[in-house]
Amino acid sequence: MNTIIERLSQIEERSVAAAAEGTEKKKELTAQYEERTRQFDRELDQETEERIRKLREQADAAANARIQSQEKEAAQSIQQLERHYDAFHKDYVDRLFREMTGV
Repeated sequence: MNTIIERLSQIEERSVAAAAEGTEKKKELTAQYEERTRQFDRELDQETEERIRKLREQADAAANARIQSQEKEAAQSIQQLERHYDAFHKDYVDRLFREMTGV
């Protein structure tokens, strides 16, 4: 009977040790999982920031190109108006003078 009790006691000790070992392993795995999750989050944040930076650069480049195009068009329009003014300003002044004076 003593041997049966000793045997049961040994089995119980082993099961307690196995449970403790399982608990410890679970803690280790949980810590590893949490570290992997943090690492994944860091990498994802970096990747997201890089994508946002590239999108901003593309948007800035497109906006600058559009601004330059509009500035060029505006300069051309101003030159055209100046040429038109140089060519016809005497005619406009004469017409205006005639209309104001009735001559």
